[in-house]
Amino acid sequence: KIPFFEIYRAVYFKFGFFIVFSYSIILGLSIHDLNVLLRKRRLLKSVIFFLIPTIILVYNIPSFSGQLPNKDYLTSIPAEYQNASQLLKKDTSDYKILSLPSAPRGSGLILQWGNEKYVGPHPDMFFFDRPVIDGYWFIRQEFFGLTPDDSWTGARFEKQIRSILNYAPILNIKYVLVHKDFVNKYSFGKDNVRKIDGTLKANVLKKELVKIKGLKLIEDNSYFALYELPESYFLEHIYIPNLVLPLNKNKPILLDKKKALTAQKIKLPKYFSHTPDLEFVKINPTKYQLKISKANGLFPLVFSETYDKGWKIYQSKTILGSWFSQPIFEKDHIIINGYANAWLIDPNKLCQDSKCKKNADGFYDINLIVEFLPQRFFYIGLFISSLTLIVCLLYLIYNKTVRR
Repeated sequence: KIPFFEIYRAVYFKFGFFIVFSYSIILGLSIHDLNVLLRKRRLLKSVIFFLIPTIILVYNIPSFSGQLPNKDYLTSIPAEYQNASQLLKKDTSDYKILSLPSAPRGSGLILQWGNEKYVGPHPDMFFFDRPVIDGYWFIRQEFFGLTPDDSWTGARFEKQIRSILNYAPILNIKYVLVHKDFVNKYSFGKDNVRKIDGTLKANVLKKELVKIKGLKLIEDNSYFALYELPESYFLEHIYIPNLVLPLNKNKPILLDKKKALTAQKIKLPKYFSHTPDLEFVKINPTKYQLKISKANGLFPLVFSETYDKGWKIYQSKTILGSWFSQPIFEKDHIIINGYANAWLIDPNKLCQDSKCKKNADGFYDINLIVEFLPQRFFYIGLFISSLTLIVCLLYLIYNKTVRR
């Protein structure tokens, strides 16, 4: 309603939280001042200080009752999406979901739910409570010569889906979600209507996916279809490859072995005569506990999360042990599979100080922790904030007791 604010587009989303922030300050100050005035028995001023925040709240009832936002932005979530996480509840493995068709330019989904539309950030990760990769990831990487326009019209991307899913293992993808509720066009304002071809894309995807041998249909309703890929398409979130190939976006990879793709020149044999056994436990999204058995030669450890220098690897048997040790193989932290983290692990170098268990056959058992270091700053900040709150509360209790 404020003049000239239209220049910001989607004003409510950008500035709506200031309303809540303002109310918090106004109410807090009013309650404090009201308390002071009541102590001083200034009843008239007390009534005024009580009325001011009350009037403001009453005046802004449209904000709280949903009358203020554009009605197009108020959407009822279908029950099928609300129950989506139950479909995968039994699968406790660590995996990702591929969401299709791709969001237009990767910016967000535009879905038609009955007479209402959903327009906004990608919601699938909230519905399914799992990490989700949008199909636009492949378009952005220019796989098979795809361009951003392919996320709007036509089905060039969708016709390539079987070749694209050859990369599912290195992306830790286990399920494919096909949105059948994508719109066919969307108006961004006067004289600005964009064609999307949502129905065409969904139909082509379903037609191509059923050609995959061993594909399992989990759910098919009026809003989406959910498929589980065959076991040969799935690699764990953390794995040790026995095959390293050069990265080639235009040549599909084989699905017969654990593999890794690299564009970097690393001193590794193409094939490994022996790969260690690996078990891991996901402590939380920023920390993993690993146990490697039967290790004796150099090998790459692949972690299928976007490469970041903040990801560190530690040698430790306990979850908290990484807090009291230095990261290892920092210089051997490389990008693999075009996006992911990998460390070149040398057991002979790592186990010189007897921190590893050496078996009678000469192989080592190694305990490692993979952790995102910046998360510690959050924990430290949380500890300081909690300690400050506790100290303040104790002081207030003490001060009140002494005064009495």
